[in-house]
Amino acid sequence: MRLLYGLICLCFTLAPALAQDTGYVLQVAGRLVFVDKGEQDNMRPGDFLQVIRQEIIKHPETGENLAGEVALGVVRIVEVFPRLSTAEVVDLMRGMSFEMLDKEARQGLIRIRALPPEAEMMILERVQARESGLMAAPDRLNPDGVLRQFVPEVRVGIGSRQDATWPAYTYQLIDASTIGSRVGKTNLAQPDSAFDGVLDRVLLSMADTTSTPQELAPFGGSLETQINIIYPYSERITLLADFGFGNVSRLSIGARFYSWHVFKFLGNGYTPDGQVGTPVFTLKLGKAGKGPSKLSSAGLAQLNVKDTVKPDSIYAVTALDTVLTTEYVNLSQALITHVDTLFRGNVKDMLHDVANAGVKSLNKDGLGFSMGVTWPITRHFTLHGDWTRMGNIKEYGGKLTYYMRSVDKADPRVNPDGRIRSLILSVGGRYDTGSKQSVLDFDLVFPIAQRYTLSSAVATDFNKFTRVGMAFKTYLKGF
Repeated sequence: MRLLYGLICLCFTLAPALAQDTGYVLQVAGRLVFVDKGEQDNMRPGDFLQVIRQEIIKHPETGENLAGEVALGVVRIVEVFPRLSTAEVVDLMRGMSFEMLDKEARQGLIRIRALPPEAEMMILERVQARESGLMAAPDRLNPDGVLRQFVPEVRVGIGSRQDATWPAYTYQLIDASTIGSRVGKTNLAQPDSAFDGVLDRVLLSMADTTSTPQELAPFGGSLETQINIIYPYSERITLLADFGFGNVSRLSIGARFYSWHVFKFLGNGYTPDGQVGTPVFTLKLGKAGKGPSKLSSAGLAQLNVKDTVKPDSIYAVTALDTVLTTEYVNLSQALITHVDTLFRGNVKDMLHDVANAGVKSLNKDGLGFSMGVTWPITRHFTLHGDWTRMGNIKEYGGKLTYYMRSVDKADPRVNPDGRIRSLILSVGGRYDTGSKQSVLDFDLVFPIAQRYTLSSAVATDFNKFTRVGMAFKTYLKGF
């Protein structure tokens, strides 16, 4: 890129209107450069000078010099004396070292001349960015960060289990998922032939549903982790990828599009969400779902077998592994009790398997989409709205974000999330149409440096559901 800047400056240098006397670089000491221009030449601290080298390439037959000036970089005047000035190197062509520059300067090969105004503005922006810790020019940014630079974010939440469309009692998980179907024979501990008479029955009729069943309590993991990858692709498009596991699983990809300034009545100005009056659209496609995939041990303990459930003679023959010459009812009480215990244990295992299948069916991940609109309405306030349908996540919501201090694009005191060490508050809510749950969201964002942002979040329904979380975002290249 430095070579490109040098070539741009060279184009301005070659313009006849900019032709003027040149000076010489006398000596180079590290980044410090001595030039033979001073107060008598109207030099002032802060002036930019272009460093050039006059190449001499003669034609072997005609002796004509075919070469010309080559732009090597830019220096900025630091201190001015009557006939001499010291300057610092602010830009140098790739492959050109300070040692080589000093060697050629002592030979009288390196010259300097004033930069054209257009090139000076470009160099000034880059110098200011570098001095402030920024590492990209304004034309290399979008509101999400530096173009073509990944921005990872890690979110961790803990608290109440995710609410889902659960039945009131554990045994109803069987009713919801298996009535009218057969249980796979591979789930049975005994040989298949022993359960031919059981497989055709309705399992729910074997479960004890009358002995004061307890309501199904929330279960599943309380920890939720999500990793977001943000990739500013162009000035208007940012690519997105989300990966979550734990209480909520998610795998999605999408993009964010910064449109044009269509609501001009809102005025001008810049926010971390984009230009005021400019809608921002987000679309993600993927697979997601919330809730656990297995019933808790406490829930499984509520599944018991009715006392009236008894095995038949086929099961008894197979379980005892012997040929009986008498009917099952004529066996000794000890053998009958033993067979009953084996049978009831097998049926209970079947009930557990089917109940877990019911949990998995209710919390099954599914393909879907998530779409949202962000609308900066002033330099301090932004409105957000979103709609998600992925698996058993069927919710819509909105929020209002308040920036305590306004920001300017590529200001050294900001990062893409907002003003450094200034709080950003968000208040919103969402409603899940599947679980009929309403949740309020409170977010607090705190940009701690130009490359790092911390944030916290609280979600609650002010009743049984409360979750808190923390997030950390890092920009691999400064804003």
